[in-house]
Amino acid sequence: MVLTVSPVINKLTQMLWLEKFKNHAKENPLSVILSEGDDLRVIGAAKDIHQSGFAKKVTIIGNTENIKNLADKNKINLEEVEIIDPDKSDMIENLTKRLFEIRSSDYASLEEARREATNPLVFGTLLHESGYADIHISGAVETSAAVIRAFFQIIRKNRKEGMPASFFFVDGLDPKWGENGALLFADCAVNISPGPKQLAHIAHQTGNIAKNIFGFNTRLSLLSYSTKGSGSGELVDAVLEAGRELEKLNPDFLFEVEMQSDAAIVPEVSERKAHGNSVEGRSNVLIFPDLQSGNIAYKLVERFAGAHAYGPIMVGLNKTSTDLSRGCSRDDITGTFLVASYYHLKK
Repeated sequence: MVLTVSPVINKLTQMLWLEKFKNHAKENPLSVILSEGDDLRVIGAAKDIHQSGFAKKVTIIGNTENIKNLADKNKINLEEVEIIDPDKSDMIENLTKRLFEIRSSDYASLEEARREATNPLVFGTLLHESGYADIHISGAVETSAAVIRAFFQIIRKNRKEGMPASFFFVDGLDPKWGENGALLFADCAVNISPGPKQLAHIAHQTGNIAKNIFGFNTRLSLLSYSTKGSGSGELVDAVLEAGRELEKLNPDFLFEVEMQSDAAIVPEVSERKAHGNSVEGRSNVLIFPDLQSGNIAYKLVERFAGAHAYGPIMVGLNKTSTDLSRGCSRDDITGTFLVASYYHLKK
């Protein structure tokens, strides 16, 4: 997948979507928890989100003294940003009881549960689960495994929203790619090796999110190392089976199965490799066969194409939760909040 973008086009297409999300956030400000307050990127993003009017309330979790010292040292004004120190919070007892209630089999005592509840990630997730804020963002410091585990262990699943999965909103590409320079990638964070039925459900719900939430004219491809019989083997068969399962779900959008990435996104290549296919090399939703390929792909697109991959946004939870890459920037955190805010209000 070779995506080359000029800096001017990159900036314009990023503005196209981000301005839409920014305006929507200002008109419908939500509340957000950022649970890694000891990180300068998080502190900066908290200030940006609040100062820009994107959120009505911004809460940072962490050691109060450390956060204030780091902010002061870097001349970041957190005057109207709430800081909660789990070790000193008067909410810790109730949140500990809630954690023990949710995961009683994991703890020998309330005291053991309390020790974990003071972890900023766990504390922030418990606070989010209690209804304290609309959105929770973590992952700038913690590993994705730790973040996703906390989310799915503490927050109840919402099967009406879909099976547990995630998507990235990839933005800042040449407008000839995807939907005016944006694509949705899934699932690059949650399901390690989905079976055909799981992959079909991931495709179905992601295609619907693209269409119903973000307003895409969804053109989806289930990716493979093979295009329409050019390769064979168990991995190709699994993608083909996922396509048959997706067909049973009666998707209300165009899709193609067993597409190499170039055939999915480049019209000339698509015509050469898969003449007459319905997406015609203009896919705006890419479904990866496993987490490994999806995770590798989104990071390469970010770094080589200069794109922004906002997310991953979790799907299938009762609360709007997002992970981050530990390689994220301050702007990536703000952008992820904007995408999550839009998703939260439109779903």
